Amino acid sequence: SVIINCIDFRFQTHVQELIKSLSISEDVDVINIVGGGAKINNYKVDGKSMLDISCSLHKPKNIILTGHHDCGGGTTLEELKKTEKEIKKIYLME
Repeated sequence: SVIINCIDFRFQTHVQELIKSLSISEDVDVINIVGGGAKINNYKVDGKSMLDISCSLHKPKNIILTGHHDCGGGTTLEELKKTEKEIKKIYLME
């Protein structure tokens, strides 16, 4: 699994609780970026996002996007939903 999360310190404990509740602590990459899941494609190195690299190396079965209501990165629910659709097309072959 991969979880894409905002860097906001207020939510790190919640992400760890999510990992525990999903029983994925032994098999999860956590990507922390400004704006969380909706902003994953804004951060690329040599044309690849951190999600590209995680998927290439670990072949995750699940990709979890997170966001929160008062994000300093400006993430909106609509943007998160749009990114979810894009990720499904690229990584989950839907």
